[in-house]
Amino acid sequence: MEKRMLIFSCAVSFISFISTNSEIDTSRPELSCSGRAHYNVTLAAYYPVFDSDNESDYLDARMKKLRTLQDYIDERAEFVTVSMDLDSGIPYGTKLCIPELNEKFLRKIPLEHYTTKTTSHMVNNKLTVKIANYANSNALRVK
Repeated sequence: MEKRMLIFSCAVSFISFISTNSEIDTSRPELSCSGRAHYNVTLAAYYPVFDSDNESDYLDARMKKLRTLQDYIDERAEFVTVSMDLDSGIPYGTKLCIPELNEKFLRKIPLEHYTTKTTSHMVNNKLTVKIANYANSNALRVK
């Protein structure tokens, strides 16, 4: 079954690797991100197809179940799975943060990089967030 992906035209101002140094100022400090590296990225959404015969539709590169934003909001997951370009140099399992996403949901949204095996839908500077289904795609829009 073909992967289903929604691409949004919203640009996220930056993504930050989690670290204990250098706080970034936002209007709500508890929702800010800290870290060493910041990148401009385009945010996209992808929802896993759990009834697919293709394991890469619902498992990551190490055969672990993808965790969606809805799973995290419903307290069924400790973080949200995100995918990035394999050439990004960001290691599997790296914790990431997007302050605009935190602001949108009024809580910190812990993201972890778990690149999927199939990367044909990935391009440079695009972060793909896993969502539960198409209906959840509008909730992901950030300014």
